Amino acid sequence: MRSVFIILSCIIFSASVMAQNGVKARSDAMYVNITKDPPKPPYIEFVEGSLTFSDSDGNQIIDADEQARIVFQLKNSGMGMGLNLEAQITEQNGIQGIQYKPVKSIGTLDPGTLSTVEIPVSGTMNTPNATASFQISISEANGFGTDPVIIEVPVASFLSPLVKIVDYKITSQSGTTIEKRRPFEVQVLVQNVGQGTANDVALTLPVPENMFCLTDNTLEHLGTLVPGEQRLIEYSLVANNTYTASDIRLDFQVTEKHRRYGENRDLVIAMNQSVASEKLVIQGRYEKPEEIIVGSLTSAVDKNIPFHAYKNQNRIALIIGNEDYSGNLNAEINVAYAANDASVFRQYAVNTLGVPE
Repeated sequence: MRSVFIILSCIIFSASVMAQNGVKARSDAMYVNITKDPPKPPYIEFVEGSLTFSDSDGNQIIDADEQARIVFQLKNSGMGMGLNLEAQITEQNGIQGIQYKPVKSIGTLDPGTLSTVEIPVSGTMNTPNATASFQISISEANGFGTDPVIIEVPVASFLSPLVKIVDYKITSQSGTTIEKRRPFEVQVLVQNVGQGTANDVALTLPVPENMFCLTDNTLEHLGTLVPGEQRLIEYSLVANNTYTASDIRLDFQVTEKHRRYGENRDLVIAMNQSVASEKLVIQGRYEKPEEIIVGSLTSAVDKNIPFHAYKNQNRIALIIGNEDYSGNLNAEINVAYAANDASVFRQYAVNTLGVPE
């Protein structure tokens, strides 16, 4: 009995000591798979030639206010699974205005498989002209990551566009003057005369009271205009019989993405003024930014013809514009645009010189 008592006392004492020294900490979580087999590490590497850069306009430059991306492929040529992969990104030159996330989660990568990774990069309005150097490395939970790779990308500062109506022309197919109840046409030539590309360009025409837009295009979405690019917009308008003003005021509003680089234009058209019947059609012209030529629908003398309502009933003008001499002379001496010149001079005769219709 005495020996049994001693053993029980030892057991009770031991239990008492363990109770006083309970577990007070927890071991760190690890990603190593615990198996009876030897460890099977992954081998993560960049696929050769897969590191590329792409941007919105395709010029291979991070332009100011532009979205771009760095793309590459990873492969696991090892025996084990790559766990908790992350891409670590650093721009080493400290370029101002470059935005990106320094860490991108990739997840797991099984042995013998590929994974495509995209890293968004963007430029802000204050990026300078420089070269960005991105260092990219892949980390793995058990330390089987990659060596870093570097990709260098040019960065361009912001170039402002300037979108405006550079010219216009008034025509009428139903008569020679602007009158109530008779439709007339307005052509406006919109051009980006700035050095930068204009995005989300729109042209709005608020129609005056008692006037109607027959072409139903009071809002024109022009999209993107590169430097020098032109767009010709046509409207068909008519004033009803209750229109009382002596002239027609068209207040065109030009907008673009930033709401800062569009220039509005007001056109004032006198009622009963003489207009031509020929419309003009142009083809868009793309110029280098430093050589932008402002587009025009007409020559300088065709614009802003003075209008006077006075008519001299004893004044007559005979105007001849012959372009084609091929009938009885030589076609080589044909005179291009002679008919248009005659039409323009007719407008001077009627509007300015007082010649009756």
